[in-house]
Amino acid sequence: MSKAEKAFEIQESIGRKINELEKLGFEFMWHNRISSIRRLRKQTEDDKTAEYDAQAEKNEDHARDSMTNDLVYNEHDNEWV
Repeated sequence: MSKAEKAFEIQESIGRKINELEKLGFEFMWHNRISSIRRLRKQTEDDKTAEYDAQAEKNEDHARDSMTNDLVYNEHDNEWV
């Protein structure tokens, strides 16, 4: 297994752990290279709109990245394939 494959495996593992946190009612946060968790808050309509806009911007940035030009974003599964 190459280093890249191991890195992707670790990334998937981290994603699964973050999903476990959400099932327990917490969210994972990462800011300025510091991680933390907090209880999930109820979302308002403004929060949902802001989250949607932020995700759309993230998707556009990701699509522009030269390393991901061969990937396609699957909105149903919320992942790049």
